[in-house]
Amino acid sequence: KGAPPSAVRVRSGDTLSALLATTGHANPSLHISHVIVKGRRLDTITDGDRPIDTLGITDGAACMLVARPAGGAAAQEARMAKLREIERAASLLAERDSGGAGGGYELEISNQDGSKIELPAADRKAFSLGALLHAKATAHIGSLSRRLRAALESLPPPLAEEEEA
Repeated sequence: KGAPPSAVRVRSGDTLSALLATTGHANPSLHISHVIVKGRRLDTITDGDRPIDTLGITDGAACMLVARPAGGAAAQEARMAKLREIERAASLLAERDSGGAGGGYELEISNQDGSKIELPAADRKAFSLGALLHAKATAHIGSLSRRLRAALESLPPPLAEEEEA
C-alpha cells in the first residue's frame, strides 16, 4: 500500500526541528508555529530540541503542521498593542468619578426613568468598563461586517445562479 506522498520517515533520536526540516515545507512566506500530534500541541520553539521519541511521534503517526504568515508575529503584536490601548482607554474612562470635576464627561448609570443608580465605586467602574468594551467591540464587528459584505459582493456569482439565468 505504501506511505502517502506527504509522509516523513521518522528516525529514532531525531529532534522535532530536524523532522520539520525534512518535511519539504518550502514556502518562505509561512512559518510553522506548532505541530499537533495525537491531540498534543507541540511548540516548535520550546519542543524543537527534544527528541521525537519523547514527544510521541512515531513512524506513521498523523501530524498536523500549523503555519502562520512569516510576518504574522509583528502583525499580531500590533493587534495586541491596539487592544491593550483600547482596554487602557476604557479603564481610564471607567475610573472617572461621576461626582468630580471631569469637564462634563463623567459616566453615570441611570435606570429607564433617568434616575441615577447608586452603585459602589468598584461595581460602577466594572460596569462602565464592560459597557465601553462592548460598545467598541460592537463597532468593530460592524465595520468587519461591512467589509465582509463588500468583499462578498465583489465575488462572481456561484455557478448555480449562472445556470438558472
